[in-house]
Amino acid sequence: MEALALSRLIESIYDCAIDPALWPSTLEEIAAALNSIAGTLNVMDFATGAERTLVHVGITDHYQALYRECYQGCDVFAHSLLLCPVDQPATSEELAAEEELLQSRIYREWAVPQGFRYVLLTALIKNQARLAFIGVTRGEKGGPYDAEEQARMALLAPHVRRAITIADLIDHKTLERDSLAATLDALTTAVLVLGADGRLVHSNAAGRAALAREDLLLSRVGIVEPWDRTAWPVFRAMIAAAAGGTVTLARRGGGNAVVSALPLCGERRRSTAPRAARVALFVQDNPCGPHAIELLGRAYSLTGAELRVLLGLADDATPADIAKRYGIAPSTVRTHLKSLFAKTGAKRQKDLVKLLLAIPPVVAKPL
Repeated sequence: MEALALSRLIESIYDCAIDPALWPSTLEEIAAALNSIAGTLNVMDFATGAERTLVHVGITDHYQALYRECYQGCDVFAHSLLLCPVDQPATSEELAAEEELLQSRIYREWAVPQGFRYVLLTALIKNQARLAFIGVTRGEKGGPYDAEEQARMALLAPHVRRAITIADLIDHKTLERDSLAATLDALTTAVLVLGADGRLVHSNAAGRAALAREDLLLSRVGIVEPWDRTAWPVFRAMIAAAAGGTVTLARRGGGNAVVSALPLCGERRRSTAPRAARVALFVQDNPCGPHAIELLGRAYSLTGAELRVLLGLADDATPADIAKRYGIAPSTVRTHLKSLFAKTGAKRQKDLVKLLLAIPPVVAKPL
């Protein structure tokens, strides 16, 4: 992908933070850049087990409704994706064994009729409440996603993550009638708007309070800097970067916070921003904590398929129920169950469930 085209695509992604109506066209651009016929931005709610689609392209409303009503509970990729690091793209071959994928209900009944075969998924946000991810897919003729395409998605994923994180904070109804500065003033999240030289142009009440505490960011002669001098170079590079960035900063006295930068150089963003503004900084206490299910999976080196079986047992499903839910052979579930016993040292299915429930906070529901 040419550098100019990549730069323009990243610009489009950040414009979506200000105007969410741009997501469908931007997702189409992302799918096209990865030689894909469809794409989706989804969020899984761990509290309810439900999945919500923020935006989708290349998937008809009929099939999207079918997925939501019939197939989201038997997605063979979800548990493996939970084990993947944020911003690290994974192919369908890496997320599920081919035999298990091809015999699954979701593949045979939902993917095949639409001409879908290969998938590239990337976790964007993982915390105690939810898993957000972006996915693209294509047919048999397109072949599996290669290393170059994975690298291309790895370049785009952090920008998508920052855009949806920042968009979560912004009241877009307010933004439609007021300037960006007025909208930011209504946020409880600390926001600082800086000029090209790092000089403070605007801050909301929470941002002013954050500067007054001097435990994370300082304002010296109007220039905003981290109190931790060792973080100055990476902080300065982030606010100077045309594509923004995210940095975790240490707090004086302990703890840390995540600072996300939204560049205000795009036409849509510049038109709503204060004069001389170049970048908006959103400061949050670290929102990404490890999820208990992921911790358990990593502790025992479980695969996504083994996690599916374990969570199914915790949901009072029998091995036969689990096989029926995902449309796979009972022998496949028995193989995963045998592996779970070997890896965890448990002797009975009840012991496996106790192991899962002993690690709070966790929801014993299939994703």
